Amino acid sequence: MLKPSKIFIVLNALLLAGLSLSGAWYLEYQFYLAVILVVLFGIPHGAIDHILFVKNTKSNYLRFYGLYLSLIALIFVLWLLIPLTSMVFFLVISAYHFGQSQFSKYTLVTKKARAILYISWGVSILSGLSFYNYNELAELFTSSTDIVNLLELFQPQALIVVLFLSSICFFVVLAYNYKAFSIKQLGLEFILFLLIHLCFYFHSLLLGFSLYFATLHSFQVLKEEYKFLNSKVKYLNMASFLTKLLPYTIISLVGITVMLCLSHYQIIPFSKTLLIFMSISALTLPHSMVMENFYSTLFRSK
Repeated sequence: MLKPSKIFIVLNALLLAGLSLSGAWYLEYQFYLAVILVVLFGIPHGAIDHILFVKNTKSNYLRFYGLYLSLIALIFVLWLLIPLTSMVFFLVISAYHFGQSQFSKYTLVTKKARAILYISWGVSILSGLSFYNYNELAELFTSSTDIVNLLELFQPQALIVVLFLSSICFFVVLAYNYKAFSIKQLGLEFILFLLIHLCFYFHSLLLGFSLYFATLHSFQVLKEEYKFLNSKVKYLNMASFLTKLLPYTIISLVGITVMLCLSHYQIIPFSKTLLIFMSISALTLPHSMVMENFYSTLFRSK
């Protein structure tokens, strides 16, 4: 199976080669590529949370849906009551989750160091994404009155400090736990870290994040999920695995489409951008909790 890192590097090389191109058609091409990547890999990587939860906890689907839907409802309520705090919470959870998936295969990292490694790596790439593309973020948040206050969290002076400190913290923790990695692994992680930042720097906000999210994160998680289920489910092959991903992928796409339509026709009093942030963060918390349990199981088994 293809390696996520190779896919990420090849796609970046091809797109960076096309930076000299200009015109609206190229920007449109980037947008469609970002959407395709998220639909093919981003959304499906969380589409079997129910199966992972039941297989890992020996629980039942009723408990899963009760917990999952309760957390989704809680996040939506928090967004309505305390949007700034909700955005910070969403970013921190996302940073930890991204870092966790990036370093999940390194089981020799000490338990105390893992959380710091995960969150420092994740905060570095997210703050870099925000800092390099601040003008796009500012335009995005000022486009709707119900999200303009969120821009307070993304001031360039604060972002550069967070980027610097989180990157230093990541390198310190990585160096302190160098025995958990081979020289080749350390070199690969260092190169990928730099390439992610370069990707975010050279590409637009949407395309840069989609390239990382679809390949290094989502595709990597899909590979791990397939390997795990292959050891738990008899006669699992790629076709049956894709079949398991399909139902909730379709439900997610339909749900997002319906909400955006309701916003477009002003049936609900929220902008499209706010709805996207609310929806993604509402799914991120329960998904991260499922994956925390999933990775804990992998660590124990190794």
